[in-house]
Amino acid sequence: MNTTTDTRLPTKALMERFGVSDRTVDRWLQDDALNFPQPLVINRRRYWSLQEIEQWERSRAAGKPAA
Repeated sequence: MNTTTDTRLPTKALMERFGVSDRTVDRWLQDDALNFPQPLVINRRRYWSLQEIEQWERSRAAGKPAA
């Protein structure tokens, strides 16, 4: 039994976390060099794994791309 749960952030929460617009998030997704985590899409709404976002933040702070 897997007891690990990963919190999902809706787009609005992601934008508030980084202080950016929806268009900026779209640009990040299109920029392969950023290696920004891909969202889970449910009914045309996007949700990001908090764990993946935090890993991406740590890799950016360390100056290397996320794996």
